[in-house]
Amino acid sequence: LRQDCQRLSHLMQSALAFSRPTEYKMEIIDVGELIQRLLDRWRPRLARENIQHSLSISCDKPCVLADASHLERVFINLISNAADAMSGQGGHLSINIQKSLDQMGRNRIEISVCDNGIGIPQENLEHIFEPYFTTNRNGTGLGLAIVKRIVTDHKGTIQVSSIPGGTVFKVTLPEAQNAQS
Repeated sequence: LRQDCQRLSHLMQSALAFSRPTEYKMEIIDVGELIQRLLDRWRPRLARENIQHSLSISCDKPCVLADASHLERVFINLISNAADAMSGQGGHLSINIQKSLDQMGRNRIEISVCDNGIGIPQENLEHIFEPYFTTNRNGTGLGLAIVKRIVTDHKGTIQVSSIPGGTVFKVTLPEAQNAQS
């Protein structure tokens, strides 16, 4: 009963988060530092589930203009989904951060969250960002829909590629102007 109540509470919180207009408190965020803090927080769970992890940052000061708590929510969701995909078998979670250019030549920060879990079936890939779509019996189906909205609201993109044995979510956000100051 307690688990069902917690699940319903989580569902209600997710539904409210998805349906309410969001106000963002934008500031310059070092994505590398944010993700390192998240991995430090997740270290005990990852260790319990025999999941090794690594963070690779191939640029100095990967900064974006973002709302810190919402950006954190994006990566918590992606890390949690990756851990769930490897649950019971262990595996490796790899997060890579690099700079790139978009089609217009503007600077972007690319964050790839990669796992070697079970993968996402091809028939589900086109639906995973839709509200209430889930294959997890304990899931709400709102996590990735919220992630996509937050990324889009931050003028970014999110892409996914998956094969049996691994999934990569790539979040691309505009690099913050004057991030070096």
